[in-house]
Amino acid sequence: MNTIPFRKLSSLEWVSRGAESGPAYAEYLRERSPMGSVAINLLTGEYVVGGASPQALYIYRDKFGKKAEPNMWLEPIHWPNTRPRDEKIAEMAEWFKQRRKSQRKRR
Repeated sequence: MNTIPFRKLSSLEWVSRGAESGPAYAEYLRERSPMGSVAINLLTGEYVVGGASPQALYIYRDKFGKKAEPNMWLEPIHWPNTRPRDEKIAEMAEWFKQRRKSQRKRR
């Protein structure tokens, strides 16, 4: 049985604790964890890490119980680096523009 204390945080407590601790946990975990989300129990300060938000939610429920869900704060740890893909798209867009210009000149 779950022995973690439970008290539903007020909305003011929830927002202030989440705003303070969420980024701090994420910054700490960025160096140590793979891409995913951290689910923080704002009452106890404990956390779990999941590969995606739904996965983190299920792990959180398993560890803290469903009644602790109102005290959960989800924070992303890593997102995929989209820069190489964005650069490739920009290159292709530029190539397409140049191609259209050269075809117009031929006409």
